[in-house]
Amino acid sequence: MNNTEDGLNKRKGYLHQDYLFFHLRDQESQTFSMHYHDFHKLILFIEGSVTYCIEGKYYHLRPGDLLLVPNNALHKPLIHHEQPYERIVLWLNPHLHIVSEDCMQCFYTSCNQSHLLRLTTKNQKHFRHLLEQLETSQKDNLFAHELLETVHLTQLLIWLNRYILEANHSVTSPDIVYHPRITQLIDYININLEKPLPISELATT
Repeated sequence: MNNTEDGLNKRKGYLHQDYLFFHLRDQESQTFSMHYHDFHKLILFIEGSVTYCIEGKYYHLRPGDLLLVPNNALHKPLIHHEQPYERIVLWLNPHLHIVSEDCMQCFYTSCNQSHLLRLTTKNQKHFRHLLEQLETSQKDNLFAHELLETVHLTQLLIWLNRYILEANHSVTSPDIVYHPRITQLIDYININLEKPLPISELATT
């Protein structure tokens, strides 16, 4: 769901390559507005006191939580207190096809129920290791470094898709807060983005 760039909910950031990798740690409190991206965003939450709003659902994050934000989904973090906010973020081009399978499917399969994956301690360590491999490979200039970078990105996405497909990852309240009516409206708008949606129609949905 999104509005025009002149509206309250704006597109932020542009991705002109296959992906971008960020390891961010902010000390000071920040305020973000609702926004969306043309690319998918993956967030591994490491430290802080943060609630993440995605498409009308509020996720109270714990260290090691993984968020999958599909392209065009309205979202923003709500950062509490002045604790350091640390996370690893991947921006991924939705048209990225690095293997024969559609590795971007994880952003849609998972988000049918929830944008949040709560990894076990073992899986947190494994996924963090995959991210560290990717970060290391993108920084080196050794022989075939671009190929190795692609291998590590592929490995990460394959693992994520398998993890989502092979287990039940539902996270229940109090860590997810939402109003069913608002969620229903957002789903309806997302399905009907290509046609006019008068207020009267939304009121009866």
